[in-house]
Amino acid sequence: KTTACIQKSLKVYGSWDLFHDTDILFSLGKGSFLNDNFLGNEIKKIIPVGSLSLEQYWSKKAKVKTLNFDVVNLGCNILSNFEDILKDKNFKNEYYEQFNWMVKLSKKFTQLKIGIKHHANLKLHDEKEIKIIKNSRVERIVKDNSKDINRSYNIAIQSKFACTWCSITAYELLSLGKPCFFLDPNGTNESFFQKDKANDSWRIKTYEEFEKKVVESVYENKIIKINNSDYFCLDSNNVSNKIIHELINF
Repeated sequence: KTTACIQKSLKVYGSWDLFHDTDILFSLGKGSFLNDNFLGNEIKKIIPVGSLSLEQYWSKKAKVKTLNFDVVNLGCNILSNFEDILKDKNFKNEYYEQFNWMVKLSKKFTQLKIGIKHHANLKLHDEKEIKIIKNSRVERIVKDNSKDINRSYNIAIQSKFACTWCSITAYELLSLGKPCFFLDPNGTNESFFQKDKANDSWRIKTYEEFEKKVVESVYENKIIKINNSDYFCLDSNNVSNKIIHELINF
């Protein structure tokens, strides 16, 4: 018997994603999952194949009306999945600080269309997040799917500037040549970025840096070079066949 697991999120030191015990872990990219054995992981082989979710999106891709944003923050189910991490005061403060950044940006650049896109399956609405952006020009989007089409990818790809706290969509976008940055106030988010310096190029640690990146992307149309995108996520057009091939030959 052979067991296998597919990576669908960033590796996190949190209650629901602590320990991995599998023969094969199919990762998005060459370095998207670092097996540091910090928690006693037992993984025989890590095989990069790309994103199964992104492959599914391409297979169902259709021309649909999509909300267009200049700046979009790709949300995560923080209350559902990371409630234990939120108990850490520093983590909690810095997580919510990113939304203050969005509001501050909207006040300074009133012509920008700014949004926060959450998962369509979001079950727990974060009242603190809602309170922070209340009466601002930041638009919060949750339910936007129809006919099983994932519009989150559409919104991210079509935006002029994409960012997130911890969504693995950032890695997927990098594989498509679309820059996506991690908002990480004070640079202390070690729950998701433990020892890998490859992420540092995509971590924004101050509001000033955030504003500068937005201006470069939206107003100056600056080309942001993506080096070694395969490290984060391989091309995802043929993920299913890669998985089948690897399982047969393992």
